[in-house]
Amino acid sequence: MSTAERLRNEGRAAERADNVLRILELRFGLLPASAKARVAGADMDTLGRWLTRLLSADSLDAALE
Repeated sequence: MSTAERLRNEGRAAERADNVLRILELRFGLLPASAKARVAGADMDTLGRWLTRLLSADSLDAALE
C-alpha cells in the first residue's frame, strides 16, 4: 500500500469515527471518555458495523457491542 493510499484510508477512518461519535451524541447525549476512546481506536469494519447498529440501538452499550 502506498503512502497516499494509507493516508487516504486513515482519513476515511477518522471521518467515519467522527460520524459515529456525532450520531452517538445525538442519540445518547454526552459520551463518556471511554466510549470516545473506543470509537477512536476502532477499525473501519467495526465503525461500519456500529454505524449500522446505531439505527436500532436503544442504548450506548447496545450500539457499541
